[in-house]
Amino acid sequence: MDRVFKGRGSRPDVANPTRPARSLRPGVLLAGINKRLVILSSRGDFGYGPGQRIAHMNHVEGGVATAFGYIGITDVASVAIEYDEFADDRLRASIASAEADVDALAARMATSAIVEAA
Repeated sequence: MDRVFKGRGSRPDVANPTRPARSLRPGVLLAGINKRLVILSSRGDFGYGPGQRIAHMNHVEGGVATAFGYIGITDVASVAIEYDEFADDRLRASIASAEADVDALAARMATSAIVEAA
């Protein structure tokens, strides 16, 4: 345990308190490999989407996108089902809308993959 706190040169697996911490630079690890992140989520309540009544309280998509951004995946799309806790017509409509959004997203991604391959 004490080896963790002793400086051991440049070994990456051991902390070195004599060297200032380097900040993790976003996008370095997988930069340039053209990966996409698709976030599919379910929300018990409603209004968490961009510009909606409680969008500022949605930490799911932003948190996941931020984490993946640090490894270089910055092309992010998300689709969400809302009204999950209500289990009524609003939920059924949200599911139908999300399914349509996923179909549209898949079509866009397929089209862009064809264009990129050309």
